Amino acid sequence: MLLCSAFVHAQVVSRDQIEAYLSEGDLDKAEQSMLAFLNRPGEVTYQDSVYLLKNLGVLYASTPEKQGKADTLFQHLLDLDPFASLFDTYASNAIMSRFQNIRREYQKRKGGKALVPPLVIFDFQGFGFTPQERVDITNQFIGEMEKVPIFRTLDRASVAETLRRLRKQPETCQDRDCRLDIARRLMVEYMIMGEVARIDSVFTFQLALVSAETGQNTTVLRKVYTGELARVLTAGLPDLAQAVQNQEAAWLNLTVQPSNTSLSSDGTPLPSSDRRFPVNPGKHTVCGTSPGYQTRCRDFDVKKLAAVTYSFVLPRLGGEKETESSGTPKPNWDDDLRDPSEDSQNSKGLSTKTIVIVIGGLALLAAGLAVFWSAKK
Repeated sequence: MLLCSAFVHAQVVSRDQIEAYLSEGDLDKAEQSMLAFLNRPGEVTYQDSVYLLKNLGVLYASTPEKQGKADTLFQHLLDLDPFASLFDTYASNAIMSRFQNIRREYQKRKGGKALVPPLVIFDFQGFGFTPQERVDITNQFIGEMEKVPIFRTLDRASVAETLRRLRKQPETCQDRDCRLDIARRLMVEYMIMGEVARIDSVFTFQLALVSAETGQNTTVLRKVYTGELARVLTAGLPDLAQAVQNQEAAWLNLTVQPSNTSLSSDGTPLPSSDRRFPVNPGKHTVCGTSPGYQTRCRDFDVKKLAAVTYSFVLPRLGGEKETESSGTPKPNWDDDLRDPSEDSQNSKGLSTKTIVIVIGGLALLAAGLAVFWSAKK
């Protein structure tokens, strides 16, 4: 009897086995396997916990009398990952909508970093490149956008897995409607659709940042680079990611006293070398700390493309009350936030030109390229 118990305790249920039960419709065995796995907290990794909570939650949510249990599991899932989605499960649209509402309310309660909007980037289309070169450009751009703090950029594998679940090939999902469907299954707030074309050493990028909820463009951005492909990847794409940020961010202009004050926004340290910080539009809590001084925190509510200027003056421990050199934080517009740059030569020898269009929904990608190719000819 003891040997049997020890064997059962050591047994680990694999994801492949659970997937087989789910795909075959043997839901009872799938439920038993997942419950057995969850009841061994010492043996479950973080990744396995996320997998089990979301799949068992989806299983329960498909039965009306078990939806309360499903909601509890989804809350535990969000405690582990506030950005969790159900794209890699067999969830129906109704279950995904239910979970998205739960996640939205959870993120509002959590606040801070949980409110950073998720973003998905689809493979670049265009001509003058091999399919692998377009994939390389996409992966490099995703890597650059992952450094942009105002978005939470998903990796390319998320799109591939969603397409696999829907039994679709990437080449059959290049129109806006199909990509919006993928973006909504991934529960992102924005998606980027991009085109890139090469003629000789001239590279033209066109991006549309699209709201997944409305399907409308929020920004259309055009960039032209001249140089070798390797230089475009290493210098042009970081510049392209920065341009997207500059059109979507809110800004905090902060000064500090004493000069060695460390700042954090929503619990995340801010670079000590900067005093102008991009943040996603909305509410943020910024705190300043310094040895020998009292910690002070302030709440800011910043609109898109607006900037708040504020001075943190920390009082000494046991000293006088805090004084504020700038008073109540007030929003003000920076004139240079949306000025398109002229033709320029950057420090890495890459010629660039930027044209920025902020619109409510006009699809200008094809028109922009047509003008460029006509001029070229």
